[in-house]
Amino acid sequence: PVEFEAMSAKPNAVKVYRGLGTEEAPKYIQQYKTGEHYAGYGVFGNGTYTSTRFDTARGYAFGDKNIIEMIIPDSAKFVNHKDLKEIGTKVNKELNAIIKAGEAKAKTEMQAAGFNNWSNPIWRAWIDQATKYDRARAVLGDPGSLATLLGYDGIKIDVEKMNPSDVQEFFYVVLNRGKVVMKK
Repeated sequence: PVEFEAMSAKPNAVKVYRGLGTEEAPKYIQQYKTGEHYAGYGVFGNGTYTSTRFDTARGYAFGDKNIIEMIIPDSAKFVNHKDLKEIGTKVNKELNAIIKAGEAKAKTEMQAAGFNNWSNPIWRAWIDQATKYDRARAVLGDPGSLATLLGYDGIKIDVEKMNPSDVQEFFYVVLNRGKVVMKK
């Protein structure tokens, strides 16, 4: 605990909390700390959602038990979700352009070869390629997967304040649990 608190006192370190509200929470907490990694599903990307506010974690945990405290050190690389969304839009546009160009090429080749049905080898080859693009689109469509592929350890989400006097809250979606330090 002394080591953990010393690390949390570093200038750019961020303390975050994750609350689990299930009967099996102790098992899941231990699994997160030392077992097989499970990335949860979420609106801002698949990963482990945490908050800078203890009260938020307490709400998910239905009390003070079953809360993981973590430190995100300044060496961790997090991308702002708004920036990641822009990157994702660009990647998706480029992928769509590749898909359209490939489809147009396959149709042109089919016509040049005199094929007039969709069961010919040129079209079948294109369908196989398009299936790979669809898989890529599914992976790249998840902000968590995209951020991981770009080398980020997580995603930072600015939470809109409901009341100007509220303390600013941030959510961090942890993608690389090896980059965070967990309180024992």
